[in-house]
Amino acid sequence: MLAMAILSQPAILEPAPSHARFVSFALHPGADPAAVLRALAAVEHDPKSVIGVGPPLAEGLGRRVAGLRAFPGDVPPFPSTAVQLIGGALASVLLMLFFETPHWQWTPRFAAALAWNTLAMSILGMAIYNVMLDRHGAGRASSGFFVVPGASALMAFVLLNEYLSAMAIAGLAASTVGVVLVWWRPAAR
Repeated sequence: MLAMAILSQPAILEPAPSHARFVSFALHPGADPAAVLRALAAVEHDPKSVIGVGPPLAEGLGRRVAGLRAFPGDVPPFPSTAVQLIGGALASVLLMLFFETPHWQWTPRFAAALAWNTLAMSILGMAIYNVMLDRHGAGRASSGFFVVPGASALMAFVLLNEYLSAMAIAGLAASTVGVVLVWWRPAAR
């Protein structure tokens, strides 16, 4: 049996780093997780490493961890979007009522901007993001956030006659290439 010092992961208690790498693995039905874990234990790890164990792996080892449960994969994207947006709206309204004196002036432009931000950017955007999470996982879905600045800059260029510097265009190209690399899969041979 390994000593407790080897089993502890002090990085769990440290602040989250500004950047990190994540690798996830799926346990195939009938696979022996113990052999994989023995190989993993033999590898020297950085003290800042954190290794997470999910319910299938714990069950495959015949262990029970109190409070460890699988994230429900059967939550449809649109109800989960509604829950997120309602919770965010309630928190925002409470903070606004506590810290601000609300005031606004209704104009057609304000109503159009409010409708756009509410319907397209919030409800539709979060629904699309939740569908991406459901179908493609967090790594790929989160890469979509790198498309937003470029799309916004291009919309501002086309609709508002904004200027795009050479540096901005280079940055947009680099982030687009990064997103393509995250989503690209080589053809099967």
